[in-house]
Amino acid sequence: LAQTAELVTALSQSPYDLIVVGDLNSYRTWAGDSWQILTGAGFTDVFTETLPGVSGYTASFGDELNWPLDSLNHTVDYVMRSSTGTLEGVFGAGEVVGDEDADKAPNGWWPSDHAGVFVTIRIVKD
Repeated sequence: LAQTAELVTALSQSPYDLIVVGDLNSYRTWAGDSWQILTGAGFTDVFTETLPGVSGYTASFGDELNWPLDSLNHTVDYVMRSSTGTLEGVFGAGEVVGDEDADKAPNGWWPSDHAGVFVTIRIVKD
């Protein structure tokens, strides 16, 4: 939380619109968590903007590299954008990646301990 607060303070000095991407180890529903700090500072969660109503789950509480496909049960990976008007998420242009059986390594394990998110962001011309 301290790192997120520090990040928000540093980013607030930018004259540019911004995109923040990463494994925030945060939940959309936890009061005071990093996601709430960023949205409270004016950032938009691009996944929920582009795919409203889709969970976007990327993480599991299972064995890190051998979790069952249906065990994705929370989100820790986010794409956030500043909400000042020159960036917008493209409706319908997002998905969870690295979450299909075909993505597994030859040994049957996942290449990461969680999936990721992909979204398309458009620069809106004034």
